[in-house]
Amino acid sequence: MYLENVLIEARDLVNGVSVVQPAEAETVAYFHIELDAHDLIVAEGAISESFVDDDSRNLFQNADEHRRLYPGVVGRPARYCAPRLASGDIVDLARRKIALRAGLTSVAHQLSGRCRLQPQALIVDTTYPEIGDDGGSAAIFDHMRALRTAGFEVSFLAAQLEGPSGEGLAAIGVARLQVDRASPREVFRQQAGRFDLIYLHRAEIAGRYLELARRHSKAEVVYSVADLHHLRLIRQSRVETDAVRSRELAGQAFRMGRNELGLAWLADRVITHSALEAEQIETALEGTGKKAKVHRVPWSVPRQPVRRPFRKRWGVAFIGFFRHEPNLDAAAWLVNEVMPLVWRNAPDIDCLLVGSAMPPQILGMGRPNVKGLGRMENLAELFERVRLTVAPLRFGAGIKDKVIRSFGAAVPCVGTEFAFEGLPDLPPALTRHCIGDGTAALAAAILRMHHSEAVNASCAQAGFSYVAANFTESRIDALMQQAVEPALKQWRQRRAAERLRRDDMFAQRPSIARATRD
Repeated sequence: MYLENVLIEARDLVNGVSVVQPAEAETVAYFHIELDAHDLIVAEGAISESFVDDDSRNLFQNADEHRRLYPGVVGRPARYCAPRLASGDIVDLARRKIALRAGLTSVAHQLSGRCRLQPQALIVDTTYPEIGDDGGSAAIFDHMRALRTAGFEVSFLAAQLEGPSGEGLAAIGVARLQVDRASPREVFRQQAGRFDLIYLHRAEIAGRYLELARRHSKAEVVYSVADLHHLRLIRQSRVETDAVRSRELAGQAFRMGRNELGLAWLADRVITHSALEAEQIETALEGTGKKAKVHRVPWSVPRQPVRRPFRKRWGVAFIGFFRHEPNLDAAAWLVNEVMPLVWRNAPDIDCLLVGSAMPPQILGMGRPNVKGLGRMENLAELFERVRLTVAPLRFGAGIKDKVIRSFGAAVPCVGTEFAFEGLPDLPPALTRHCIGDGTAALAAAILRMHHSEAVNASCAQAGFSYVAANFTESRIDALMQQAVEPALKQWRQRRAAERLRRDDMFAQRPSIARATRD
């Protein structure tokens, strides 16, 4: 049915009074009109749609007859004459009006509270994010919050149902869109035309669903890079000691780079967290006229400075999501090579390993001063315990949550150049005391930060001030607003056009085919 300028299946309008669906029927006969293109028709006085083959022709009894009559017809992607919706504010508005006409005032009142008519955003990722797991989850949670601040109603679609439950989404007002375990492709089809912005997180998801988003909507498509995976792979190939494996990684990096930059070219907007990666993507898009569509939008970091004084804290901590290969390598390098140099001078310094999905080889490293704590629900407790955190990354890409989260607690973080990459305009205290490349340099930086209260305090204050200037909610909201303004502008224009069309739909569409029962 064509209502509120969208197409809604009759089953989604059932109210038990004026729109009913019989439990049993002896015979149901469907008569479809198929035109050269999908269009609106008037059937028995109600505006409906002509037939469109969206992989549904074989459901009908005469599908074989059609193939015999038209053997040369080649299947093509369905193109709809209007958005098709199964749920959401516009569907609720249509159901409310039908309920009012049927005298169902209580149902209409219930639906009226749901009709906010906001712009709609869809976030797509591999699994539901989980608070505190990794930088990617922290970023996507904060980006959803910023989208809601910008005025969007936000829904989340997980490509895989296995993994986290996604219960944390409700706390920030985000709806889970998985419908009856339908495939993501089916959900895109069911929700065709509903969304004004579709946010695809990481290259894997963008590669799989960007074309599908184009087919089923006119939404602004945002490719959120997270980090440039090809940079991580090429750097990993340079530290890999096995020559065959190194060549494999270099080949993967080349293919991934081509894929990532191709997706950046295809998307309407590109979001990245890192200043360095934003610059690299802009350089790759130079001359295409699409350079301006790259936006740097990191994520906000809670600021909660530690309360325990320096003298009552002890040891160092490494924080990481251990299904992320750079973190596995970093933990092994830290424990097997860096910390032994530290222990030569200070054998009583503890090294705490913290994070989700910690594998047995990390838990069982077997050194007396190394403690594998696994996932901690509250990192504030960890920061109150240690004098510094470490980020000994030998390869990687993007902004590191472990670094900025530590700064937000006024706890210095010591790491390699890769750990601080993508953070522009770092204060001199941090560049001088927190960065050490190579085993000896990193060990020396850890010892200095652990033993010198003056150096520690200087870096703690510099890091905290840096986060306060660059990683607040208000700062992220402003950056996100700039990135999504084109989608909001299109939504406002569509809303104005819909109001005009609603006044006289037939005057706007004089070519509607009319089908009436004889």
